[in-house]
Amino acid sequence: MQSRAVGRAVTDEQQRSQSRPDQRVVGGRAMFALLRNPTWLASVGIIVLAGLLHAVGLALAPISIVQPIGVLAIPFAILISARRRRQAPAGTVLLAVTVTVLAVLAFVLAAASDGKNAERIDAVEIAWSSLGIGLLACVLAVIGSVGPMWSRCLAWASAGAVVYGLASAMLRTDTMLIAQGDLLSLHVFGYTSAVLAAYAIGGWLVQHAHANGPPAVVLGSLTVVDPIIAVLFGIAFLGEGAHLAPLHAAVMAISGTVAAVGVLLLARHHPEGHEPDDVAGPPVASHAQIHPHPREEHTP
Repeated sequence: MQSRAVGRAVTDEQQRSQSRPDQRVVGGRAMFALLRNPTWLASVGIIVLAGLLHAVGLALAPISIVQPIGVLAIPFAILISARRRRQAPAGTVLLAVTVTVLAVLAFVLAAASDGKNAERIDAVEIAWSSLGIGLLACVLAVIGSVGPMWSRCLAWASAGAVVYGLASAMLRTDTMLIAQGDLLSLHVFGYTSAVLAAYAIGGWLVQHAHANGPPAVVLGSLTVVDPIIAVLFGIAFLGEGAHLAPLHAAVMAISGTVAAVGVLLLARHHPEGHEPDDVAGPPVASHAQIHPHPREEHTP
């Protein structure tokens, strides 16, 4: 839903401002149009509800258990789309869905067997680590702005996924700080503010990804990069890997790789990724369409 709305809003803004076809950014006019689009607002409402439920999950369990479950978004999206279209997905797609679900299940079970946090965490050390990950998102955003056309959607989506993964990690940090008795500390206030800002920035980055490519690429990037960033953060800085047995670590590495490959294959076969350009995503207009040659305007 977001891809269609964003694509049309950005295209309309391009045509009105006579901007270059490769400069597909969500400007003020496009954003105002989106705020009046019921479809876009409905999709944002679903995302907010999912975010609240996700926050509850992070308050109850380690991030290495909660975050990978989001990978199941693509399999469920494909099955729901197939039911809506009354068209059964191909056998290879069903096989990829099954493999992805089983791989995620194996990952979560392995993480849950030894999924424990550190007894206490250093809020300042985690803050510096978060800034480093934020710098990675900035680099990806720059690539999305000025990089090759083929890389822009992937770069914007990956930047948003990094920020979303970081937001989940900071939210888990918040719950751990509260659990260790720092409810009224400046650290909790700072991390809470950072989480809200990260969700807003991540959403803005994802809108740019929708403006520059098909939804399958956006969804695939989000469901692969987001959990990788969050899980690695939990293992490295929240102590979730301190008690991890070698066998369980191997199972997590293998199943995580299988799930990532399955998600990429599913993203390639996602039904919305094969719809016409005017429906599935933003049309890439040629330079002549936006800036017609004077002689062409008078050609009979």
